[in-house]
Amino acid sequence: MASSEARRICLRMTLVILNIPIMIIGAGALAVGLWVILDDSSFFDLIRDVLDLDILGRDILRQSSLIMVTAGAALIVLAGIGVMGALALSSCLLVFVSMGHGISYTRNLIKRFFYEVPISSVGPNVV
Repeated sequence: MASSEARRICLRMTLVILNIPIMIIGAGALAVGLWVILDDSSFFDLIRDVLDLDILGRDILRQSSLIMVTAGAALIVLAGIGVMGALALSSCLLVFVSMGHGISYTRNLIKRFFYEVPISSVGPNVV
């Protein structure tokens, strides 16, 4: 009986510990996305040395910041539900989180399999 309770506590803490970095990554994506949306000039001044904005374009970075805000918020919500489900041992919340992770994983596999451009087809053909 004690072994079963110890496994349950270990599983609960493992789920909490694994969801916290996902929340931190989501918060970082949300923060950077909001920074670009609200004050893009300071962001562009900071990354001017790293990225060539003439080639990349500011509009692409502004549009990608909207994607970062959306993805960051979704990660925070999904990881938050995962932490709440693990702490409350709510099977309904844990099934919801596992379905969300499964859908995301499947989408990434499909994207990688069907839409990735092979490296050999990019760039000039050098003989």
